[in-house]
Amino acid sequence: MTTRLFAIGIFSLLLCCLPITVAQPTTPIIRLPANLVTMNAVYGQSSYFDMTLTEVPLGFDIIDGVYHGWCNQKNINMTQRVNHTVILHSCYDPALPIEFHNSHWDKINYVLNHKQGNPHSIQKAIWYYTNNESCSTDSDANAMVTDAEQHGFGFIPGPGQQIAVPVEGIPTIQLSFLEQTIPIPQTLEGLVWHDLNKNGIQDKGEPGIKNIVLHLYQNESTLLTTTTTNSAGHYDFPNVTTGLYYIHFIAPSGYIFSPQNIGTDDTVDSDVDTTGNTVIFTIIINSNTSRWDAGLYKPTSTQPSSPVNIHPTADGTAGEPYTGFVHTMIIFDGSRSYDRDGRIISWRWNYGDGTNGTGKITNHTYEHPGEYIVTLTVSDNRFATDTYTTLASIRLGNNPPTQPLVFGPNNGHVNTSYTYTITATDPDSENVRITI
Repeated sequence: MTTRLFAIGIFSLLLCCLPITVAQPTTPIIRLPANLVTMNAVYGQSSYFDMTLTEVPLGFDIIDGVYHGWCNQKNINMTQRVNHTVILHSCYDPALPIEFHNSHWDKINYVLNHKQGNPHSIQKAIWYYTNNESCSTDSDANAMVTDAEQHGFGFIPGPGQQIAVPVEGIPTIQLSFLEQTIPIPQTLEGLVWHDLNKNGIQDKGEPGIKNIVLHLYQNESTLLTTTTTNSAGHYDFPNVTTGLYYIHFIAPSGYIFSPQNIGTDDTVDSDVDTTGNTVIFTIIINSNTSRWDAGLYKPTSTQPSSPVNIHPTADGTAGEPYTGFVHTMIIFDGSRSYDRDGRIISWRWNYGDGTNGTGKITNHTYEHPGEYIVTLTVSDNRFATDTYTTLASIRLGNNPPTQPLVFGPNNGHVNTSYTYTITATDPDSENVRITI
C-alpha cells in the first residue's frame, strides 16, 4: 500500500485510527517490461521521431502504440523503418545504462512538460542538455532552456506528466528516448502483478495480471462493490466515500499470494495476507489516495517453458537508395539483417513487379519505369520472420545505342550506285538517328 499526493493514510488492524504521514516517492513510478520489445522509428510531425512499439507484454504502464520520441545523440543517425529490438528504462532507474547517464534528466523532463514552439525547437533544447549544443539562435529553444535553468533543477514529473524513457538498442542504435505519461492514481486503486521471483516485491519486468476479481467491503462485513483488473493488472474503485474499508482479492487457480509487507519501500510490496485480504483502512475524501497491491505467483511449474524466440530483424538499408534505369541491374542488399538469439536462414525479396528473388544480396532488372514497393522477408532458424519495406525508383535511362552494323559492298567502281544497310538499336527503346 502506498499513500500519494502528500496524503495522510489512516489505517488500523483493530479499527483504531492512527494518522500517519507517508512521504511522496522521490522518483516517479513507471512500470516497464524488462524483456526486449520492438521499436520502429521514423521522423515525426510533432516530435523528432515517431516511435512505434510492438510486442510489449501486457501488464505494464507502456503498451503497443506510437510514442513521441527524441534524439539525445546528435552525431549518429537512427536507421529508420527497421524493427529494432530494444529495452526500455526509466531515466530515474539506478541501473540505467552508462551511455544514458546525464546529470540533466531533471531539466530534460522539465522541458518535456513545458514545451514551446515546434518540434525542431524542442529538440534543440534537448540537445543543449545531451550534446552541449548552443540554441541561442532559436528563440523558442532558448526560452525553454532559460525556463529549465530557472525552474527545472530537481524537477520530478508527477502523475499525469511526461517522463523520459530511454530506449536502449540491442544491438546498439542511436541513443534516444520516448516520452510517456505517468499514470494518475484514483481515490482507491492498485495493482495485481505476477511475482515471478516470489519475493513479494514488484521488480522491473514483472507484469500485471488481468481479470483478477476484487471485492470492496465496508465496515468489516458489508460487500460494497466488485471490480476486476484491466489488461495491465490495474484496478480502481470510483466514487468511494469516507469510511472504513478492506479489499478481498481472489487468487486464480494455481496461484498463491506473495509474502506481505516485504522490504522498506511501501510502494512496491504486496499488501494482502495469505487469504487475499488487506488490513482495514480509512478513506477520507479529498485528503488521500490509497493504493493496495497484491502479488501472485505459481508455487510450482508442471513443465519447463520453452525459451522465447526473439524474432529476427529485416534490414534492407545497406543498398539504399534503390534507384536505377530500365534494363539496368539493381543490387538489393539485406546484409544488415540479424537475429539476436539464432541465425537467419532465408532472405526473400519481392521486387514489386510480380517477380521474386532469394539471398542476402540479390540483383534484379526492371523492364518498365515506375515506383516499385520492394519487401524483404527474413526467417530465422526457428521460423520467426520479419519484413522490411523499401522503394525502388526506376526511370528511363539514356544509354548509348549499340555499335552500328554496316552491310554492303566494300569495293566497286566510280560513278556506280551501291546500297548499304545500317542497323543500330537503343536499350531504352528510343529512336536512333544515324548520320553518314
